[in-house]
Amino acid sequence: MNYISLGKSGLKVSRICLGTMTYGSPEWRSWVLDEKASRPFVKHALELGINFFDTAVLYSVGRSEEILGRALKDFTSALYRGIEYVCLPICKDIPNCRAAQFHEICIHAESL
Repeated sequence: MNYISLGKSGLKVSRICLGTMTYGSPEWRSWVLDEKASRPFVKHALELGINFFDTAVLYSVGRSEEILGRALKDFTSALYRGIEYVCLPICKDIPNCRAAQFHEICIHAESL
């Protein structure tokens, strides 16, 4: 696997990112894979050396993050696990948006 620097952060991430919008609950969207069906994709990505995953609280109303978190917990050692959240200003016109986003980040980080 080829790795590149993530900006000036010092982190090295795989050039390939596994998107997880399709993981969660088919009740959210009919094309979404449930946890059992999605786990082999995460495992295979890790086996290939992928360490860059895209997820969001918007995907299956947070189920995607939960599924990815459990898979990473099961398929990696604590030594190699890390969580990086990037807060995008998707609700810049909403009062206290940054505080609300930070609160969500803390809740999701604790659930992993």
